[in-house]
Amino acid sequence: MKYGLLLAVLIGYISGAFGTFLGVLGSSFFYSKGEKVQGTLIGFTGGLTLAIVCFDLLPEAFIRGGLYVGLIGILLGILFTYLVEIFFTQYTTKTRQRSPKRYLKIGLLLAVGVVLHSIPEGMA
Repeated sequence: MKYGLLLAVLIGYISGAFGTFLGVLGSSFFYSKGEKVQGTLIGFTGGLTLAIVCFDLLPEAFIRGGLYVGLIGILLGILFTYLVEIFFTQYTTKTRQRSPKRYLKIGLLLAVGVVLHSIPEGMA
């Protein structure tokens, strides 16, 4: 029992990393298949994400926090997503040039995105 939490963290980390690895493999395979295939995959991913939110996360939020707390959480999530979208849209339009620094910036933005994505998962 002493290592139970450590084992749970390790299993969670490995399964998350494996899922990310499969996503990278899949995207690199489908990248050359054309924009229609890419659009289909993006739509599928969006639908899957919405299904997880609607059928798993929202009922749990309403059970734990009640109707008003759940609605406040939804509104805060929408506001946060909107602000991040505005920031990244402005940021990416300014950095269209091809340079080695551009790839460093992309890597840093990707790292920030992964961290922000992992925070709610860790809370759940």
